[in-house]
Amino acid sequence: MKKVALISILLACFFLLLVCCATTRRGNVRQQRIAASYDKLFPYYIEVAAVSQIKPKGAPAGGSAGHAVMYLKGVCRDESAAYPRLRLCDKDESDFSDPNNGVGVSVNKEFKNVNWIAVPGKDLFYYGLLSAEQTLTQARFDAAIDVAVKEGVFKNVQLHQKYLEKKSADISMEEYVALRSIGTDFALAFGRSCFIVRLPMTREVLAKVVEYLNGLNEEYYLGEADYNWSGYSDNCAHAIHNALAH
Repeated sequence: MKKVALISILLACFFLLLVCCATTRRGNVRQQRIAASYDKLFPYYIEVAAVSQIKPKGAPAGGSAGHAVMYLKGVCRDESAAYPRLRLCDKDESDFSDPNNGVGVSVNKEFKNVNWIAVPGKDLFYYGLLSAEQTLTQARFDAAIDVAVKEGVFKNVQLHQKYLEKKSADISMEEYVALRSIGTDFALAFGRSCFIVRLPMTREVLAKVVEYLNGLNEEYYLGEADYNWSGYSDNCAHAIHNALAH
């Protein structure tokens, strides 16, 4: 029954529109944000997002499939780790009324030595640091990549060899991975629409989610096996479902 309930929650994510970040096909990042008072009432929550097919401005659309991601409020990146890893935010050093006090988690089939990456802050994860009034330009696109790289989002993240064919010698690996990930793993509104349901959680429940997700990345970064995405048995939605099941 527990698994059935969790599956029902995930399916509801595709229909309940609590927050929306709209596609930038016309160049603007338009968004609706829930009032900041929500974070004061519920300092810990998970946002699960059903994300549309990627359609970046000035570029061809991606495959027909969409994407799924989640945002963990009250969870921080473990910056001491050599690879993407999470920890609960420190109670004494964090402002839990700030919606950016969290991380976005996204799985990408191109990743080789990790299952997911963690993006600090809702503004970078969903909106690429753009406000609702700003127009997406090449300069702002590049700025979002620079911030993600400087934050160490893609530190030591490797891609499967077939996705490295277009990498030139004048770009670092982190910059290249960020370029391939933008619009999918961060700055989602640069090329997609996302429909989000918010699930209030306790700190204890989030601790279990963090433990499970850390175990996924440990398996591939510290172990001998590479991550091999499977649309049927190991895709972006599976990581979310299994994390909530814990």
